[in-house]
Amino acid sequence: MKLLDLHLRSGRKPEYVDAAGVLRWQDPSLHTRGAGAGLVSRDYFLERLTRAGLEPVWILAGEKNVYTGQDSGTGNGFGGRLNHTTVFTVDGGSLKPFGQKTDLLQPSKEQLKALRENR
Repeated sequence: MKLLDLHLRSGRKPEYVDAAGVLRWQDPSLHTRGAGAGLVSRDYFLERLTRAGLEPVWILAGEKNVYTGQDSGTGNGFGGRLNHTTVFTVDGGSLKPFGQKTDLLQPSKEQLKALRENR
């Protein structure tokens, strides 16, 4: 926040303002329902990073799993897990994927059999 020349507005909410008092960064997910994400003033953010000789990088990660249904009575059915991570950079003002990593955890034969038996 120091590099971006931002400071807390009041300390009651995670809202950061610039020297003129303009809101530049906030995290509305702490006080409203919905997806959790910090929001930043795009142009202000990119200009400040450029001025400091830095570039933004976004790293998005997640996972997908396959399990036996909760009402099936058995909890050992498993179809595998896919973990994925993608790195993005800014190129010409647009987000561009820089690299991606994917890992797959295969189920055991017993887990896959239990999954198929509980469709």
